[in-house]
Amino acid sequence: MKDVSGRISPLFSCGEANDPLPLPWTPHPGRGSPVSDVNPPPPVATPAPRSKDLPGLFRTEILRTKKAGPAPVQNIAGVSFMHMRYNDVYFVAVCNNNANAMLAFKFLRELIEVLRAYFGDRFSQGEVLENFVLIFELLDEVVDYGFPQVVDPDILKEYILQKSGLSKLVLTKRKEREQQEKAAHARLQVTGAVGYRREGIRYKVNELFMDIVESVNMLMNNKGQVLSAEVRGKIQVKCFLSGMPDILAGLGNTRLDDVKFHQCVNLARFHASGAKQEVAFTPPDGEFTLMTYRSSEGITPPFVVQTTLTEHGKSRVEVMVKIKADFDPKLAALNTVVTVPVPRYTSKVKCEAQVGKAKWDNGKDCITWKIKKFTGQQMYLLFADCALISTLGDKKPWARPPVSMEFNVPALSTLGMKLSYLKIWERSGITPEKWVRKITESGDYQIRL
Repeated sequence: MKDVSGRISPLFSCGEANDPLPLPWTPHPGRGSPVSDVNPPPPVATPAPRSKDLPGLFRTEILRTKKAGPAPVQNIAGVSFMHMRYNDVYFVAVCNNNANAMLAFKFLRELIEVLRAYFGDRFSQGEVLENFVLIFELLDEVVDYGFPQVVDPDILKEYILQKSGLSKLVLTKRKEREQQEKAAHARLQVTGAVGYRREGIRYKVNELFMDIVESVNMLMNNKGQVLSAEVRGKIQVKCFLSGMPDILAGLGNTRLDDVKFHQCVNLARFHASGAKQEVAFTPPDGEFTLMTYRSSEGITPPFVVQTTLTEHGKSRVEVMVKIKADFDPKLAALNTVVTVPVPRYTSKVKCEAQVGKAKWDNGKDCITWKIKKFTGQQMYLLFADCALISTLGDKKPWARPPVSMEFNVPALSTLGMKLSYLKIWERSGITPEKWVRKITESGDYQIRL
């Protein structure tokens, strides 16, 4: 931990120590020496906790009192503890003034990603104990005097090497020279304009893969009318290009909200392009998320669902579900799953599906209808006759949970999102291969009964 007044200072806490650090003593009201009732001593101001007392203060006042769960921010003795947990390790940022809490949590999340890049997803207390020196070096680079610095794992790996506990790192003279060159590139990345891509990258085959992935959240009534709709999308890129390429992508006039870009994007170029919505960038090497977006307008539901529920007294319930795929007949949804709830007191269900397989799950009180391939513009029906258990007492009224859907439709965008053009300028003169695909998947897709 770095003792920096008024700035963010990170510390680790791996479980609860057996002997916590002592807390500053504070006189208890109404209790004291026998003469305190006659002439009580003047109040003693509680001293501010010192930096070395902060881990013990976090353990005793937050971990042991179970305050770490419901509230990620705690203020004790004038010090704010902002914390999150990953496996069995608590990551804590401390400050003694009104700091930006979201910045602190963003930094802690980036720090976790850095440690995951070095130690894998199973990063735990044991990794902290075995690799303390390496983690201390990382902390010295990612934060300086309370200000976040370099949090890109790819850059950090260029000059902070990961040493295995089972073998020693042996470098030949050639490898040492290569390491020095990488360190020089890393310094340029930290201080230069392009900190996310190093120079000298070479590929025999130059390729760029771009995926437009959209998740649809939809709520319909039992007649198939849309009550609320939202699409959350992202553009995922895999870049295997040599040198320092420049890329220009046109998104057309699709209405997008809450757009967030990767740091490689030229924001001034995007805002200046107007309706063209041009995205200009020099991509990092490998896989990254170019942008994320959201929209609640101009959404075409991929599936229109109608439901009919008929109750025959207290002994039977009939359910009918009609689903139509409202997209191009050349496309098809893969691995579609429709979950239809049934009453809790159901004793027997008879299902008839026009396509796929429908099965009653007694443990989950639902019918699961699976369709391996659902072609566009097709319509299928499901009939279910549910027999209910007869009871002497009054049954609780059935809440009628909504029908839910899971699906995956390649080559479909519910917003009509498409790339008007995708241009790549690469100085080596090699013509790269460009691959673009779209996919729509279900988010929270529900239909009321």
